[in-house]
Amino acid sequence: MMWHWLTLSKFFAKIGNYFYSLHVTTLHSKQRKEREMAIGTHKTKSGKTAKKGLYYNINQKKKAGTSATKKKSSISPSAYSNMKSGFPKKKKT
Repeated sequence: MMWHWLTLSKFFAKIGNYFYSLHVTTLHSKQRKEREMAIGTHKTKSGKTAKKGLYYNINQKKKAGTSATKKKSSISPSAYSNMKSGFPKKKKT
């Protein structure tokens, strides 16, 4: 009877090792992809790669809890209002 349990435990150990190795290889591939990203870009929530810009910087400051007040903001009032209105297209003159 003991032999049976030892055989089963070896079997489940092999299965566990198999799934662990799959997990490790997927982690390594994700890390490799992150290293290959261009400088000045970031990964969006949807998984796309995008250039770091105004929204990215604002959201990173919010996450860190270090965002400045509107009075001390480094964004000009005209740029902020332009952003709030959805970056309308400029008219060519």
